[in-house]
Amino acid sequence: MPGHAASALNQTTLARSSAMAWPWKAALGASVVWILLSGLQLGSHSAFTYGMLPQHHPKGAYWGTAEGYTATVDGVLVNRESLQMSSLAEWFRTGSRNLPVPLGDLIYVRFAGYSLLMSAFAPWLGLYGAGVAINMVLWMLAIWCGMDLVWRWFHSTTAAALMGAWMATAPIAGVTVGQLLPYLPSFALWMIGIWAIDRWGVCERDVSWRAAVGFGLFSAFALWIYDVYHLVALVWLLGFRKAPWPKLMVITAVALIPRMGWLWWWSHGLNLPMKTINQHQPLQCIQAWLEAWRAGVFHGARRVVHRVLMSIVSVGDAMAWIPVLLAWIGWRQSAVAPYRRWMLAILAVGELPALVLASMWPHLPRWHFFVFPAVLILASMGAAAMVQSWSRKGSASVVLSWSAVVLIALIMNAHVLGLPQLALRIVH
Repeated sequence: MPGHAASALNQTTLARSSAMAWPWKAALGASVVWILLSGLQLGSHSAFTYGMLPQHHPKGAYWGTAEGYTATVDGVLVNRESLQMSSLAEWFRTGSRNLPVPLGDLIYVRFAGYSLLMSAFAPWLGLYGAGVAINMVLWMLAIWCGMDLVWRWFHSTTAAALMGAWMATAPIAGVTVGQLLPYLPSFALWMIGIWAIDRWGVCERDVSWRAAVGFGLFSAFALWIYDVYHLVALVWLLGFRKAPWPKLMVITAVALIPRMGWLWWWSHGLNLPMKTINQHQPLQCIQAWLEAWRAGVFHGARRVVHRVLMSIVSVGDAMAWIPVLLAWIGWRQSAVAPYRRWMLAILAVGELPALVLASMWPHLPRWHFFVFPAVLILASMGAAAMVQSWSRKGSASVVLSWSAVVLIALIMNAHVLGLPQLALRIVH
């Protein structure tokens, strides 16, 4: 069957489908599925919440309380990390120093943009409702951008619809949508940023100053939400040989200066303390890699092989494995060939930071999820090839092929159906 799939999306099929309209019905369907799945995974129903309870966490009663590493925001049970962002949002909104997490204990000050957005919508939605709304809207925009990218690149409504399906049912999106944490917004902004790079021609020789500055501002916004340095790195990797260096440097400066200015203002303008406990982790991980090699070449090589294998497992766990397998079929499609450089760049930029951190945390799937744009685009093309190959065998095969897509989506979200094992692997 893969042999037939490998030749399904030939140039004739693509030329015939190029006249098709943008798949707005599929986009609407993906949006509805995303909203429904999100509603089933809020508060205590989120694996990122119940996965921190002693009965579900591998450390058991490590935290010494029946609540484990959970807390409440607006009466809703959430992962305790959410208190970091909700406390900062409350300070933005009211200026109060009487916060669940004192200002001096905040470790996510650099992600203040997420808290600022929460504070803006909190008067109408509450802090928890505002955070969930931001997560849902940004991921929905990412779904549309991902579908548009696939449709414009490959002119396949089937592949675009499948891209929407994979993103709407992505397990890690459902696991994190109910938390007041910038993880899901960061994944969404990464996908939207990739779309913008292509749409605005940011890495082309004739990129305009307007596009360069605009993308720099978008990257600055993303960096104020989370550590999405991937956008700047991807621009340099794709545009190193083509785009004018002065414009690449402007993009970099416009992206970095606002965040640096915010952190300076917090420390020196407001004279507020800032915990940097997890900002030193990358350096500590690099030191751990170096120490492994100092222990001997064999020991260092064994550590590299083990961590690379664990990283592959983390990528698979983050996406429920099936899209990763379909991505191999997608890679073999002739229509994908002109964009393989993009895929490799996205994979490299998305995975390298996680590989660095893997020296100390070998299995943490959410760090490896930044490869998802490339994997899901390839998975969409692979699945589209299989669907089109089966569709030639009659209407019954068409129904069977799309039923397989639905089944895959259900398997990817088995935790919603009462089988939390996959979701717990993502969390832990």
